[in-house]
Amino acid sequence: MAGIGVHDFQGCAQPGVGQCGEPAGVTLGRVAMESRIAATSIMWANGTFAVETAPISLSDVERAWSRPADSSKRIVLTQP
Repeated sequence: MAGIGVHDFQGCAQPGVGQCGEPAGVTLGRVAMESRIAATSIMWANGTFAVETAPISLSDVERAWSRPADSSKRIVLTQP
């Protein structure tokens, strides 16, 4: 990380530097991730967050790994 030295970790309000010496892009990425987590939490609480699942018995776990990918459904292993 060019331009960031040990002294940068002491003063966190320097131009082009995020929190405690992180490059500004890292901080912006963190803010974006935090806002997505917050939005997802609200959807979850309101009951509007849905995940389609494909239940597969634990005894068929080998079949679960060899089946074609379906990005719209998540495999959930269940007890036989």
